[in-house]
Amino acid sequence: MNLPDANLIILVVCPVLFMGLLCMYFMNTTLKKEQIKQRFQWAKAHQKEILPLQLQAYERITLFLERISIQKLVTRVSPVSGCSPEEYLQLLVATIDQELDHNLTQQLYLSNESWNAVLASKNMLIKDLYMMLKSSEAKEVTSYRNALLTSAIDQNATNMALQLLKADMKLLLNPF
Repeated sequence: MNLPDANLIILVVCPVLFMGLLCMYFMNTTLKKEQIKQRFQWAKAHQKEILPLQLQAYERITLFLERISIQKLVTRVSPVSGCSPEEYLQLLVATIDQELDHNLTQQLYLSNESWNAVLASKNMLIKDLYMMLKSSEAKEVTSYRNALLTSAIDQNATNMALQLLKADMKLLLNPF
């Protein structure tokens, strides 16, 4: 093969390779844009279905936090006649756990931070119920119940969870 043939091959092959690479680049860019567009359209279509479920989850968890507040819980859950303060405490804890069990699936629609705050609030409330029983030294269930109703048990964990839920919900409604 002589030198002019090699130059001719280089002159023909280089532009063809360049055009092939240029075509691949533009096709790849166009495909990526199309994929982004399809994802956006899919998300937009599904947002109409998912947003109401997410809002409902935030509403249900807010209701859960309200239902397990000391005042509302003690007012709603009456002691069984003849039960001890310890048994009433167990009834209150079982009620709280049952309330949470009814709302476990809502964690699918909440942020991890919100769900962890809800669990922390629940656990703090149960801890406070135990501490109140020990500190009140109640011998009768009515005195323990009255101590709970008149107590100033700190609701910071619940309030923080509620504020986090509200902030998350605002982000859902206005993500921009």
